[in-house]
Amino acid sequence: MAASQHLTHTRFIVNPAARNGKTGTTWGQIWQHIQKIWPHKVDYQLTRYPGHAISLSQRAPEEGVRTVIAVGGDGTVNEVVNGIMPLRGNTTTQPVLGVLELGTGGDFARTLQMPRGVRETLKWLLDAVPRPVDVGEAVCRARTGEMCTRYFINILDFGLGGSVVQWVNSHSKRLGGTITFLTGILINLAKYRNKEIRFRVDGAEWQHCRVNNVILANGRYFGGGLLPAPMAMIHDGQLEGIVIGDIGRIEAVFNLKRLREGRHLAHPKIMHFAFQQFQAESMETVYVDADGELIGTLPLSVRVLPGALRVLSKKGLFR
Repeated sequence: MAASQHLTHTRFIVNPAARNGKTGTTWGQIWQHIQKIWPHKVDYQLTRYPGHAISLSQRAPEEGVRTVIAVGGDGTVNEVVNGIMPLRGNTTTQPVLGVLELGTGGDFARTLQMPRGVRETLKWLLDAVPRPVDVGEAVCRARTGEMCTRYFINILDFGLGGSVVQWVNSHSKRLGGTITFLTGILINLAKYRNKEIRFRVDGAEWQHCRVNNVILANGRYFGGGLLPAPMAMIHDGQLEGIVIGDIGRIEAVFNLKRLREGRHLAHPKIMHFAFQQFQAESMETVYVDADGELIGTLPLSVRVLPGALRVLSKKGLFR
């Protein structure tokens, strides 16, 4: 692909409800700026309901769109990923993914080392090039009771993390990602009970344990800036597993600072491993979230799809 071929037709898929509705109120001004600086054909579509970005992204290639830029938070990015992933392996029809972070968490944008300002981010996107990154494929029980498949590009987790996401997505996010997620963690820790699960990695023997949370990471950040997987690389053909064992509430609170700084992996109740395939089951109800979106409950099966998606990024991430 030529250096700028991916920009011949760019579409911004905008979630106006992101950042507690602020994205919708500021989009008009942002769009005026985009029209002035974008070198080729560009348009946008607004989402109207949860899941709408999936269908909009699916239809984009039929209209000649070469790059889809998700405008919103990690949930919007996840929907766009799930819209274009079925076209994986076909670089002539699968759009390139870009991210304009205007949401609550912004954790995948942190992994990409993107700037925070809108104008700075747009310039970054114009200078970036498509690079292949890994994607996680998850199969779990949907809230309807049926098994479903969902892709994730940043982080999937289950246990306390799923409960926190359920709380965050049902409350106001006007205080921003860091404070909102921290509030959700502290509130859920007060009532959460660790879960009995069994899991296995890459087809090895099943392991039984009681866990607080299990994180399966492609990217490095989640929860509005926490750093559970400082070693994760989005292009190395594997995912990182972090199993937080049977820790208590007080212990969890005292270790939040270590989790935010990525210094938690030495804790004796935390297990870390790299993997290509992962399975987990439980007799209890254990919530699963992917990229900050609640997708269902255990049982769960996850595998990595190496280089399955092209993402606008900078060279420094791939050294």
